[in-house]
Amino acid sequence: MPLPPHDPTPADIDPGAVRAFRTYAMLVAWITLVIGLLTLLGWLLDSVVLAGLFVGLPPMHGITACAFLVVAVTLLAIRHDRRWSVPLCLFGALALGGLAVANLAEHFGLVDLGFARWVLASHHGPLSARMPLMSGFVFVLFSLRTLAFCRPGQAWIGDALAVLLLGASMVALATLGVTVAKGEPSTLIPATPIAAVLLFTNSLAWIAIRPETPLGRISVARGIGGSFARRLLLPALLLPMVYAWLLQWTRAYLGIDDVALIALSAVVTGGSVASLVWYVAASSERAEQQQAQVRRLTDVARTDALTGLPNRRSFDETLARLVQRRRENDRNFCLLMLDLDHFKRYNDSFGHPAGDVVLRRVGALLRHGLRPDDLAARYGGEEFVVLLADSAEPVALQTAERIRHAFLAEDWPHRPVTVSIGVAQVRAEDDAQSLVARADAALYAAKQQGRNRVVSADQQPATAQSAS
Repeated sequence: MPLPPHDPTPADIDPGAVRAFRTYAMLVAWITLVIGLLTLLGWLLDSVVLAGLFVGLPPMHGITACAFLVVAVTLLAIRHDRRWSVPLCLFGALALGGLAVANLAEHFGLVDLGFARWVLASHHGPLSARMPLMSGFVFVLFSLRTLAFCRPGQAWIGDALAVLLLGASMVALATLGVTVAKGEPSTLIPATPIAAVLLFTNSLAWIAIRPETPLGRISVARGIGGSFARRLLLPALLLPMVYAWLLQWTRAYLGIDDVALIALSAVVTGGSVASLVWYVAASSERAEQQQAQVRRLTDVARTDALTGLPNRRSFDETLARLVQRRRENDRNFCLLMLDLDHFKRYNDSFGHPAGDVVLRRVGALLRHGLRPDDLAARYGGEEFVVLLADSAEPVALQTAERIRHAFLAEDWPHRPVTVSIGVAQVRAEDDAQSLVARADAALYAAKQQGRNRVVSADQQPATAQSAS
């Protein structure tokens, strides 16, 4: 069976970041495959030029090239989630582990597989195909990492192995820099430049291929945290290695003493940390400004420009949430539908600018006459709606009467403005559309009964029509 699908669906994951990470992993896999094939071909043809990739770099050990070939092929295979992906992943893990263990066994004299006798005459002297001792242990980790990848239910094991691999690759790069500066080989992880770089990039690639695991999730998260992680994690990993190289070269070529070297290290490290802090602060400020702008634009899209009340879209979203909450938690709420009486005549008599003044006053009146959890919105034209959270019909009728009397008490320009109100309490069988229809029927009844009144939907026949 294929590997479980790993296309992330959670809303907190950025799909663009996931695609970028996987693109990086595939790019590293193809580069590793090409380098491994060229290096191995150079060993088979006894060509130091080919094994050195035509640029004169010290070639990788032959067995190391074989190990990287297995890593690359396995990484390419598991990306496609085919039926053969899991068997190939398991085969890659076993092949990689077998190479590493066989190399270690030969190091300790347990077997003689001829790795040490396979020699390439390089510019730097005879080079054995057998990988260094510590490299063998590193590829054992890689084998276990690959094996853990085939079992997605044990993601924490794979993440722990990925951290160990990443640490080993950083040590290899740092050791390489110090080795180049001193001109003396290291016994810790004596990796060649190509092997050290491939180890580091592949350690990251095996995290990037499935970044939605706990280890990589923050790097593909939406929002400020994910954005910072994508920008800062790689520099944070590379800076210590770069410092190790620079300080060792400074010691070797400038001949400064240890005290001056420690002082220089403190200045460089402190300056780098300060720069990262400044970058984080500046990025946070920009992100907050962008979020504030998004909130302002969202508010504009959800607010009626004339009255300042939420608009029809905002009302529909809130009503849908309340209906869903009613089904899940059995919490009552009520809907009030309000219509200004004879408002068309008012506009015809005094003009639309005067009508706009009335609508703005209605917005202010409703906005200041409700509880914080209630919502008043402009439904359209001269029609308004009010949602009363956690309220039963008796409370809703009292609120509607209070609003009606507030209209009567308001000092309207030109002539008094009254309002008709329909009240409906949500029922168990209601959806948003049926609740609005019942409140609208009650509003129509209030209009039919002479306007300037409050009518409950439970007092009206279900076939009542909407007011016009």
